[in-house]
Amino acid sequence: MIGKLCDACGEHEAVQIACSAYGVTSYAFCTECLSNGLEPYGAVVSCIACAGHFPRDIRREYVEDVRRMLPLWNKTEEEFIRDVETMIDQEKEESPCL
Repeated sequence: MIGKLCDACGEHEAVQIACSAYGVTSYAFCTECLSNGLEPYGAVVSCIACAGHFPRDIRREYVEDVRRMLPLWNKTEEEFIRDVETMIDQEKEESPCL
């Protein structure tokens, strides 16, 4: 993985590819993010937005996991909610089927 940065933190060299818990995709992780179970922020926002409004429409296990990762991303729950709502609004504007 030489030369590839971690998809979750973007700071350290990636050492391993692993599956995401938030969809059918894999990411390159550094040792620290892999051991902390940290997912890429934007990918989690997108996945949650597809499922509904946070935390109201989201399964408890995912709400707890997002809340666990918030300090690792240096994000507040309010920021996360705002980003999810923005993504939901963008999808509504872009989709002619809604």
